[in-house]
Amino acid sequence: MPSINLKLLQTFLRAAENGSFRRAAEESNRSPSAVSMQIRDLEEQIGISLFIRTAQRASLTPEGQILFEEIANVMSQVQTSLDRLTEVAARRKGKVQIACAPTLAASRLGDILATFKLRYPRSIVEVIESP
Repeated sequence: MPSINLKLLQTFLRAAENGSFRRAAEESNRSPSAVSMQIRDLEEQIGISLFIRTAQRASLTPEGQILFEEIANVMSQVQTSLDRLTEVAARRKGKVQIACAPTLAASRLGDILATFKLRYPRSIVEVIESP
């Protein structure tokens, strides 16, 4: 199984969705020739022609249609996973205030806070000494 760069698959999806290498290039701020080269690289890596190219359009071959459906599904799942991870990370971000006696802060709080920061690295901890 060939190791395929994710950017090649993203370019493939854009070109397939737009039916045009030029429009895919505009969407991704690249030149049409760069998009064409990436599609050619992908086709060479998998050994299958994915597009029928004409002067005005790029239509999917039957094999290209299969790849499009599968990759669109996979990319949707990847995006859902990334959204979920972002959501979890956002919940782990916040500010915690702890009030404790100086003796406790000196003897135990360091270990507790180190463990806490490992689990919640994006959090802010504020320690307030109380009598």
